[in-house]
Amino acid sequence: MTVGIISLEGSNLGSLVGALTRMESVYTIVRSPKNLLQVERAILPGVGSFMKASVELKENKLLSALRSFARDGNPLMGICLGMQLLSERGMEGGVSEGLGLIGGTTQPLPKAPGIQSQHVGWNSIKLKSSHPTTNGILDETDFYFVHGFTVANGNAAEILSVTNHGEDFVSAVSSRNVVGFQFHPEKSQKPGQKIFENFLAWDGKC
Repeated sequence: MTVGIISLEGSNLGSLVGALTRMESVYTIVRSPKNLLQVERAILPGVGSFMKASVELKENKLLSALRSFARDGNPLMGICLGMQLLSERGMEGGVSEGLGLIGGTTQPLPKAPGIQSQHVGWNSIKLKSSHPTTNGILDETDFYFVHGFTVANGNAAEILSVTNHGEDFVSAVSSRNVVGFQFHPEKSQKPGQKIFENFLAWDGKC
């Protein structure tokens, strides 16, 4: 079983590759639709701008290819910006197109008095529903976050967890064979490794 890591400029593939290597997982870097045909599941990582990433996916013809990949039932995981790209659209730098595999719009984190707009560091998740990728993860487990945007105004049934940063925001989502985590499992030690183990064993069914 080969997992495809979607290549995006500035997506910090090193941490993800390192995590999968430690787990002795077979992976390949996906830069084109042809590469995507060679894998059974895929991870979409990312840091940086939603708009820039959306344009890059379009230019590489991966926006439509990833939609087809997911709609064929293949497991797909989004991490950080990758989770945001699963949404319908992003508002960073103007309106740009997302994959539309989950509902909602990617927009700045809610503002709260005394709270920084950028959310960086360890924080706990509050599980809202069960999912194969979070099996063995306890409620209030800490994960590592680095972001200033979040998916909002989506489908409540697609929310896996929320996290508080002044106000609650969506920290994990799922829809059929698609799952997304706003935090970085690859930087979250044993709990993050457990999520990867679950994802690699998941058949995409809930």
